Amino acid sequence: MSAVQPRHPRQPRQSLLRFGLFLGAVAVLIILVATLHRVFGNADSFPVPSEATLAGLSLPQRIVAIAKSQVGYGTEPSGSYCNKFSAHWDAGTEGCPSGERAEEWCADFAAWTWQQAGVRFTHGYGPGEINGAAVSFYEWGVANGEWHPATSGYVAAPGDVAVYGRPQPPVG
Repeated sequence: MSAVQPRHPRQPRQSLLRFGLFLGAVAVLIILVATLHRVFGNADSFPVPSEATLAGLSLPQRIVAIAKSQVGYGTEPSGSYCNKFSAHWDAGTEGCPSGERAEEWCADFAAWTWQQAGVRFTHGYGPGEINGAAVSFYEWGVANGEWHPATSGYVAAPGDVAVYGRPQPPVG
């Protein structure tokens, strides 16, 4: 004789409840991960070295240390120009995640690094001001007596910004 054990009437309800709790936990986990990425994601994942770390360094060494702290940083989403350096200067276009802004950002990064290290300059679009255009570093250097043409014999050092493609100013 075989016996069939009757189902407990609560079993399907308990299974549904467990499944619902499981789905709820997964949803909470997904929301938590997304929120943490937004709060601590790409933009904040590359902190600047502490004041204590930078304290004993020369200005060029601080620039290098700060620049190195950003190695691995990339645009978010990948392939876009969305970045935290342009956002720092309120430059570029909106519409990026995490408050980032979109524009080609090499000069924004160099200016940000200099500022974080303590180089004094004005960020803007007037004569002698630094901005997201690489040529602004050339103009700033000329205005502040810091420009060294390639033909001058000056040897570039860590912390310097090299600007390519500018015509050489007249000598003399």
